[in-house]
Amino acid sequence: MDWNLSYSVLNFRFNYQYIKDYIYTTAEPSPLAGGASIWYTTNAPKYQQVGAVLVCSLEVGFWHPTFTAGVYKPFFKLDYLNEPLKYNMPYGLFVCDNEFELPKDFLFRADIRWYTKGDRGIHRTNGSGSVDLAIQKDFFSNRLNVTLSGDDLFKSSQTKDVKK
Repeated sequence: MDWNLSYSVLNFRFNYQYIKDYIYTTAEPSPLAGGASIWYTTNAPKYQQVGAVLVCSLEVGFWHPTFTAGVYKPFFKLDYLNEPLKYNMPYGLFVCDNEFELPKDFLFRADIRWYTKGDRGIHRTNGSGSVDLAIQKDFFSNRLNVTLSGDDLFKSSQTKDVKK
């Protein structure tokens, strides 16, 4: 379920997600080979998450920034090797998307994203982010678009799972 409220340059979104028979990938030690693991998919009875996101989109001359801040809170638990595990740590996101209209119909983008530490599905991850740049140009009355982009320029989006 999603609820959206917009006013002028602001948009607020609240959502609730419920997944019955949530499918996830897991691993267990192999009884046949020491140190080996068996990976397989299985079901949890349910997965729930609530989220709230605030977006502000502006136009300042040739600059079109969009600022996003949000928080998500999962409610998820499962049994792993007969031990209960909870994946309920909330995580936040912060995004600054910037679009610049340049002369001769060029468009330049500079986007920054950051996710805080938290639980996503069965993974507890450290914070991660990225800086992406792109320049694009349309040709032949917008029938051909050429884009040169660089994603995650500082290699900061490499998420690492955290042991619980």
